[in-house]
Amino acid sequence: MAGNEQGLPLLEKADGTESKAYTHCAWSIPNVLLFVFVVAGVVMRVKVIGAGSVVWLMTVMALNIIRRPFEKEQQSNTIVSKFHVSKEKALLFCVSAGMFLFPAAFLITGFPRFADFGDLGLLPVVFGSVVTVAALYLFWRSHADLGRNWSPTTELREDHTLTTSGVYSKVRHPMYTSLWIINAVQPLLVHNWIAGFAPVCSFAILYFIRIEYEEEMMIQQFGDEYREYCRRTKRLVPGCL
Repeated sequence: MAGNEQGLPLLEKADGTESKAYTHCAWSIPNVLLFVFVVAGVVMRVKVIGAGSVVWLMTVMALNIIRRPFEKEQQSNTIVSKFHVSKEKALLFCVSAGMFLFPAAFLITGFPRFADFGDLGLLPVVFGSVVTVAALYLFWRSHADLGRNWSPTTELREDHTLTTSGVYSKVRHPMYTSLWIINAVQPLLVHNWIAGFAPVCSFAILYFIRIEYEEEMMIQQFGDEYREYCRRTKRLVPGCL
């Protein structure tokens, strides 16, 4: 483990081995079997937990399907630097627990029942579904515009380029924008104070810890080009945030 002038821990790489370890994780056999189990549990309890549970399930499925081809493409990258490796693993576990494990446990078991806030009716589910579809499009568009520059963790590939076109001409982190939106509407779909708000809370932890050193990494790599990009764009919402 070496350091640099920004104080960012980095690990030099000569191939894409470390990157593949992350991208294979979501599609491992145990994870696929776990997802099948969750699907079966949700289907069996759908009359009790409501239509929002189906939307939640389809959202999880859509996020993984959208990302899969970009994961496969990214596996051919030669990774030259990885930053905050241990911290990244902890953050990704936190997000996985908040976005999937907590809601899934509630939907298939009903636990913790004391935190239920009851069925909100059909209108919030419809609203949450429409917003989620729009956010999923932004999620896909963000991956498509990044191309091979995308990675699931803070890392730099060989011949890494700065993407400032497409949705990245409007904001610096449109993928985070899409995930903020998706997670923010989860309480409309999962009607539990803990399971419903776990996604947005866990994602907030990842975002606020990661964003600073991610942008430091980009400044280290691209220098004044990235500083100028920061001056003309916002992080999440054009002209606002």
